[in-house]
Amino acid sequence: MQKKQGYRAMILSTKIEGEAKEVGCVFAGIAKEISLYNRPIEAPCVIISAGETRVTVGDVAGEGGPNREFVIGFAENIKGYSHIVCASIDSEGTDGPTDIAGGITDETSVECAKNKGIDVFEGLRLHDSSNVLTRIDDAIYTVATGTNVVNLRVMVIGENEHGPDEN
Repeated sequence: MQKKQGYRAMILSTKIEGEAKEVGCVFAGIAKEISLYNRPIEAPCVIISAGETRVTVGDVAGEGGPNREFVIGFAENIKGYSHIVCASIDSEGTDGPTDIAGGITDETSVECAKNKGIDVFEGLRLHDSSNVLTRIDDAIYTVATGTNVVNLRVMVIGENEHGPDEN
């Protein structure tokens, strides 16, 4: 573990797999644990992880990808924690069949979507995460890299002495 610029850093795992939105929910739980109890690492910190998550698509599907569903799953579960942000991108520069590489969300993302008339839960159900993230300006664009190494996730947890923010 290293500490520079006041942030501790930890590689959680390079082999995280699973349904993208569910992994996002798990990451929100890890962020809350760090925020409230300083474990498995003390805040402020940066948690890095990688691996290939997936999206299981049914009969109806919009436009999206695993990195985008991951950050929406994260955002749905981080309400009240204003000092936490999470980003997830695909190393190829495209996450699914679009030019969007991934997304970045925090506790304001779901409320922002709601204020714009966007139903985040419906967006996930329809696997239409591109629509959700672009409309709330939480999509990340890069360029096609010509390589497919891994999905990369970075979560930043700032200091919060009082647990979740009061709503």
